[in-house]
Amino acid sequence: MKKLFLSIILLTTFSAGLKASRMVDLKDPILKLVDGIPGAMDAVSLKKCFDTWSVINKIQYQNSYDLDGKQVTLKDVVILEAGYKKNNVSSDSPKYKSLQKVLKAIKSDFIKATQPLLKDTESNTTQKENNLKLVALYTKIANLVDSLLSSWGKADEATLLEKADSKTFFIFLNHLKGFLKSLMFSCNKARTMFKKECLKEEDHAAFDKFFFTT
Repeated sequence: MKKLFLSIILLTTFSAGLKASRMVDLKDPILKLVDGIPGAMDAVSLKKCFDTWSVINKIQYQNSYDLDGKQVTLKDVVILEAGYKKNNVSSDSPKYKSLQKVLKAIKSDFIKATQPLLKDTESNTTQKENNLKLVALYTKIANLVDSLLSSWGKADEATLLEKADSKTFFIFLNHLKGFLKSLMFSCNKARTMFKKECLKEEDHAAFDKFFFTT
């Protein structure tokens, strides 16, 4: 009963920090340089953003990983690690090492999932600079100055991810989803192109509703 109560308390405590980031309208002149431009933010690029958002969401809540014979999600890992820290469980203990092994596998899946999107950006210096400016704009408007996302492009991303504990990583994914959703919403021309080229007409309403749900 005590373990169950502790789990409920931990889940309640972290709910506010783990909830999805809000979507914001990125009203900035830089959008004119990317919105609707082939290779910058067109139907194909917006689809990659949408697919990446979807994969990240699955990594957080749906994808399961084996932890000593038990299936867990990333959110489960966050709650477990919080409990370990609260109870001063040594990071060298077998169960903590098992948890870290699962977290490492989850981070690896995230890196693989974002490669298609990052590959396009890395191959285009101008696009990369524009994206970093938009990330900076988003973190400022959404007041995420202390977020891992706000350090993106200013430090070695691989090192940042490797050092992040499960809670920091989970919150980073929320912030990244918030940015992707905000970017898609703010690019009106690209959204119109995506709906016309990639969606059936009966799916347009559901796609529009997506931007105002968590």
